[in-house]
Amino acid sequence: MGFDGKWDLGVGAWVEASLVRQDDPRIQPEWRHAVSVGADYTFRLGQGLTALAEHFVLEGASVGPLVYPDLSVTAFGLTYPIGTVYQARGLLYYDWEEDEAYRFLELRRTTDHWRFHLIGFWNPQRLLALPQQQPAGSLAGKGVQLIVVFNH
Repeated sequence: MGFDGKWDLGVGAWVEASLVRQDDPRIQPEWRHAVSVGADYTFRLGQGLTALAEHFVLEGASVGPLVYPDLSVTAFGLTYPIGTVYQARGLLYYDWEEDEAYRFLELRRTTDHWRFHLIGFWNPQRLLALPQQQPAGSLAGKGVQLIVVFNH
């Protein structure tokens, strides 16, 4: 079962929730839930500074020998357009279960067919959502990443 609601109350507000029952004895617990609550607002500063806050809770599970822990994360973000093709963004995620902060700064340039993302990050060495996996380009640790996207 799921619920998704969005409202414009002067600030944008939303809630998303799900309740899942899995009838497989290898997956525990049988009933799990996830909830996300957030809000955003665009301030009249320059071309519009958008602030966002969201909190997400996911109940963990075990699938055979794999254990996925509970997840409780709060995110804060600021986005500011610079002219018509550039956008600057800062994001901070805080993982309450692990007591860890994840930080991102991004400069984005968008044209008709191309989008360039220059991302600086300063994060723990492992990802908050996938502790068992560390794919290449995961933004774990400290570094800079350039992503080029072509839209056709």
